Amino acid sequence: MASSTSTPSTFIHNFLMSVHPTFSMYTQKLLDAGMTDKALLFLATSTHLIQHAGIIPYHADLIVARFPKKNVIHSASRKRTRESTESSSFSSSSTTTISSVGLVQHHRAPRAPLNLCKIKNDTLFHLMTFLEIDALKCVIFVSRSMRDTVRSYLAILRQKSIFHISTMEMIQRGDLLFHRDFPNLDSARAMLEILSTLPRYDSSKKVELELERGVYEVVGSCVVPTRRRCLSTYQKTLSVPCTNVSIVGKGEGETIVHGGFVVEKGRKLRIAGLTVKNASGYGVFASGAGTEIVLKKMTVEECQFNGVYVYEGAQLVATECHFHQNGEEGVVVSGSTTTARLTNCTSHHNKVDGVVAFSGAVVDLMGEGTSVHDNEGYGLSAWLRGSTINVYQPCVLNDMSHRNKRQNIYMNSGGIVQQKDSKK
Repeated sequence: MASSTSTPSTFIHNFLMSVHPTFSMYTQKLLDAGMTDKALLFLATSTHLIQHAGIIPYHADLIVARFPKKNVIHSASRKRTRESTESSSFSSSSTTTISSVGLVQHHRAPRAPLNLCKIKNDTLFHLMTFLEIDALKCVIFVSRSMRDTVRSYLAILRQKSIFHISTMEMIQRGDLLFHRDFPNLDSARAMLEILSTLPRYDSSKKVELELERGVYEVVGSCVVPTRRRCLSTYQKTLSVPCTNVSIVGKGEGETIVHGGFVVEKGRKLRIAGLTVKNASGYGVFASGAGTEIVLKKMTVEECQFNGVYVYEGAQLVATECHFHQNGEEGVVVSGSTTTARLTNCTSHHNKVDGVVAFSGAVVDLMGEGTSVHDNEGYGLSAWLRGSTINVYQPCVLNDMSHRNKRQNIYMNSGGIVQQKDSKK
């Protein structure tokens, strides 16, 4: 009959897995450090694990916290016995040893209370990331110590320029393993809103939200103005709370966001390397004088309304992007001071038009890779006087808009679609 006794490596592996599934990576490190059986492992302290096995400090604390209490107590008891024996040279009897243990224990100085503000930054981050934003606000009122801890945490976050967002708790970069900052975009948005109101926050600082591979669900809602200047609330839509924000994924089809983005009030937003799908509204919406939206190597598809809607003085710059299979137009640019420049972009298979200039807006199309085709309505359409779509060489107007069901080129009430000889 096979023996049921586990090998040392199997025990170490299983124990680490019981603490956290990702901790199995420490199995070989513990064996190499000489912790080859249950007894040796359970005698280790956090300091041992950090210094001899190279374990991250708060991981070491979590591992030690799972040791059986009786082993910790026995270890501490043996240590106290050794100390008391060394200090008692006048007697070797077990009675005297027990007595001196009691004496040492009786006179032991009380341990100073832990000041949470002195916890190392990585451990502090780990503790705070377990809290939702609303809970974080409430913790401030629990005690003075917790208030100071939250303030320290926010002060650290205020200095950061890159935040990592992942559906997995731990993120791997080669040999480096670190804890995510936020589990989703809504949490990151809420934190940015708090940080932007703090004293000494640098509003000119560029902030990057780096999304790992995976699917991210936007759960919030946002009020967005419509073409008729009415306000409507759209679900699964995230409004950017501050300026100079970049949202960067790991590539189209690799990082997928189910929801839309809104940028207003003169803020600047850059989105790159991801796919946006919003069954509840727009993919990307920008409005207001001074507002800038930069899109690069991203896809906007399967949105309920427009893929991209730029309105009332905002500016759009898109490079190597794809807008397709949206419920209305692929790209709409509206307003006499609103502009857009699309370079090597495609807009196709949308339910209405491919690219629209409306109410005095100006759209520039550039690059050999630019194409507008197979849309249910018009390919390129310019509505009302002052609305202009310029197609710059080497992009050729009559070639780049094709196979659209109504017309490839449509001009209404003074709108213009024209070929330009040279690139701007």
